[in-house]
Amino acid sequence: MTLEERRWAEIQLYFMCEDIYNIRKEIEDVAQMIEVAAQVGIPNQTRIGRISMFALEAHNKPTNEELVHLAHQNDVPIVTICKYVHKSRRTVHRMLKQEPPLVCPRFSEEDDQHIFNFLKRWKDIKEVGIV
Repeated sequence: MTLEERRWAEIQLYFMCEDIYNIRKEIEDVAQMIEVAAQVGIPNQTRIGRISMFALEAHNKPTNEELVHLAHQNDVPIVTICKYVHKSRRTVHRMLKQEPPLVCPRFSEEDDQHIFNFLKRWKDIKEVGIV
């Protein structure tokens, strides 16, 4: 995986954990919910649960510039990007015209591989059924 792919997976996990935290308001519930979701086809649920606990630490939070550029590279709609960076469309477009920031993954390559596998499985689960 490239540095950008690794960091993008970390950012996706960060926002997944943040959204879960905003629903439950208990940090322990984040790890438990991630572990439960990981039970479908992920060999090491405890490890992804541990990683999810660290994902919400302040130094793992993406910068707005990092989020805007990586999200845009991964075909996230501008409206969705605006929602997560709390900026207007005009500001986001200005940010995209600037030089992309240097990307530095925050987790080890091994942890990033677990994150990537979990997110891949999560996407598969989300597509199950009619909803």
